[in-house]
Amino acid sequence: MRRLSLALAASGILTFSQIAHAGASASTDAACGSAAVYWNAPNGAAVFNRGAGPLTDVISAVGEYRSHSMLSNANVKYVTQAAAKTPDRPGWPTFCSTPLDSNQLRDGWAGAEQISQGAIYTYLYGNGSQEAVYYQNGNADQTNKGSAIANWAWNSMPYTSVASQRDGGQYMYRLKNTNGNPINYVLFQFRNSENASSGGSNWENGNICSSLLASLQVSTLGAGNQVNPWTYQNSQLATGLNALYTGVHSQCSNGMGFWSGLGATVACPFSDICDNAGNEVANCMSTGKCSTNDSGVWNGVKNDRTNGFAQTISPDHIAGWSGHPSSGAGTSVWAYDTNNTVTWSSSGNVYGCWY
Repeated sequence: MRRLSLALAASGILTFSQIAHAGASASTDAACGSAAVYWNAPNGAAVFNRGAGPLTDVISAVGEYRSHSMLSNANVKYVTQAAAKTPDRPGWPTFCSTPLDSNQLRDGWAGAEQISQGAIYTYLYGNGSQEAVYYQNGNADQTNKGSAIANWAWNSMPYTSVASQRDGGQYMYRLKNTNGNPINYVLFQFRNSENASSGGSNWENGNICSSLLASLQVSTLGAGNQVNPWTYQNSQLATGLNALYTGVHSQCSNGMGFWSGLGATVACPFSDICDNAGNEVANCMSTGKCSTNDSGVWNGVKNDRTNGFAQTISPDHIAGWSGHPSSGAGTSVWAYDTNNTVTWSSSGNVYGCWY
């Protein structure tokens, strides 16, 4: 059992926080905050939300709703999730061509983690509003497999304790893969979840939020209990990539969030930084090539009618909504349930950080 005192005191994020245009700069996503002691999501429930940002634009473009998924570790008042802070900005002139730190975009931090209630509340509400936050139980067969998964994730998953990048006195638990490395948040898994369904090591040791839950399910319950990836046809992939590029470009052009105060026309007079930003993110999601602004990379995937498809696991696939199966082989243990509203109502207060 872990020592809860490490992280206890008394919003997959890609929502681009404010940045200035001179020199390298760290992400300014809200990392730390406080909340009521615990939410009402029971142990082993999967928690889903819909926030705002470019990733939600992709989700909407393919006809789905939920933008993030988490696992409630109610027995110890923690949460298991995979998430990434907005990448830092490289210094001038690199940021003119690739406005987001390409290594951090490719391998997001903190990745798969276990965090306190104050931390998850800050993740959800400290960086923007939420349209909805729901939970679904994992007890379709009355054996409470969801709770077994949460307990396995807490008691058996290898981890390392790391200090917050914003508050060195606060700690979180970064989960490790089978090869002993911390699990990064890999944007490419929106295109290909790889072998997350088998619980194996994934490309660059990574997961996104929903492929992490699928990996935990099969790791806990064994072979035959995998969540089968969903295939998105070329037309859906093309629509999603267009939405991602457009969402990033629009936020940049309008000086929203991360791009506020960028001063791009002064710092990058001969470079279309917003076009470069949209291309950089779309390239990263579609191919894992995160250090180029060449629009031909993601457009090549979009225009490939033979191989330009996606096989992955989305939050709605885990939840069994938007046309995804809610029962039977290859579904998650949470898919059977309906939406239950998440509330924070316990007395007391907890402070924590998610990165």
